[in-house]
Amino acid sequence: MTLYFLRHGETDYNLEKRIQGWSDVPLNDLGIFQAEEAGEKIRANGIEFDKVFSSPLRRAIRTAEVVTGLDRTDIKVDQRLIEMGFGKYEGRRLKHIPEDVFDLILNTEKIEESGFSEGPNDVLERTKSFLEQMKSIDSKSNVLCVSHGVTIRAMISNLNGDGKSIPWDAKVGNCALFMTELQNGSYTPLRQIL
Repeated sequence: MTLYFLRHGETDYNLEKRIQGWSDVPLNDLGIFQAEEAGEKIRANGIEFDKVFSSPLRRAIRTAEVVTGLDRTDIKVDQRLIEMGFGKYEGRRLKHIPEDVFDLILNTEKIEESGFSEGPNDVLERTKSFLEQMKSIDSKSNVLCVSHGVTIRAMISNLNGDGKSIPWDAKVGNCALFMTELQNGSYTPLRQIL
């Protein structure tokens, strides 16, 4: 089985450098264009998907629809693919978030004090659970999973690292596509292909 992870296209919150988290922000015009372009590149590379999963947020679902041409009813929504919840900071510009708040997020024992809805460990655990469940899918399947920046970074940690910390500096652009293969019960390292 081959698993593909695609980040959603751009939203106005991305453009304005606002924290999105669980806020259900739609794609903007550029985001739709990015998804169309990603779909064209995927088809040009001969990649077809047998199953499509998405975060429940509309920016991810819409990206999945545009990239694959599928109707919303053909996309399996999985809560474990949702973005990290940033609680009371969602909608705020990054430059207006106190630096000590980001320091708190790295200290997962103090996540309750940060005002975030969940911590990095929560994201790592739910993405690990998703990866384990995917192992039961037919070994010849190509599976697309449309998700978010922090969630994909958690996948990178689970597949390429120790699964204990989010690689915050990993580049995960809008509509970036990553892949991993399940071989003999283990995943290969996650790598960006588009």
